[in-house]
This record gives sequence, C-alpha cells and structure tokens, in this order.
Amino acid sequence: MRVRPIFFMMLFLACSSVLIFAANVHFDAPVKLQVHLEETRLVSHQATRIIVHLSDSDGAPIQRAQVISSFNMTTMDMGTVQNALKEAHSGEYSSPLSFSMAGSWRIHISVHAPGFTSQSQSVLVNVI
Repeated sequence: MRVRPIFFMMLFLACSSVLIFAANVHFDAPVKLQVHLEETRLVSHQATRIIVHLSDSDGAPIQRAQVISSFNMTTMDMGTVQNALKEAHSGEYSSPLSFSMAGSWRIHISVHAPGFTSQSQSVLVNVI
C-alpha cells in the first residue's frame, strides 16, 4: 500500500499551521498586585505615601509598568484625583497622597504592564 504525496502535503500543511498559530498567539500572565499605605492612621491634610508592589506568579518583580491611582470620597462628590505612580525600586511603585477632608475614601489602583493582564484593585480607607 502506497501513501499518496497529497497526504504528506496535507500533513505538512496541518503541522505548519499549528506551529504558526502557536508562535503568534500570546496569552498574558496575571500580575500579583499588593497595595500598601505608609501610614496606618490617615489624617486629612497630612501627606502619606501609597506604595504598590508588583510581581509575577513566580514572585519576580515587574518593571516598566504603568501604575495609576485615583481616589475619591465615597460619601460626597469631591471629584476624583488621579496621579501616576513612579517606579521607586524594582517592582515597587510609589506616590505621595493627601486627602482634603476627613471621611471615607476609595483608592483605586490600575496596573498595565507589557506581557501581563491589566489589573485593578480598590481599597477603602477612613481618614480622620
């Protein structure tokens, strides 16, 4: 029994297609996002620092990420303040933060890093 050359050609095309598809499809990995405030007791009109640690699933720090924080008061419309966090150390991003009045505030962190799934996290804090 002989195998016809057309079947070898079809097998070659099928294998090539699978390899080309696998080489061009990229799945983004998740980012481990940890948010930390320098002060545990937040006081209005007093500066504190927000620190965000980014790492991959193996614990390696993620560099060159775009980290944006926005915060707004939850009990009344005071507007939303937004700022970009700067990379302080490898995988650590920080920015100063100051609340204009006492009350309940929501801090929202958005992270965009090349090769990783975009992540966001919100933290509720009480300012005295």
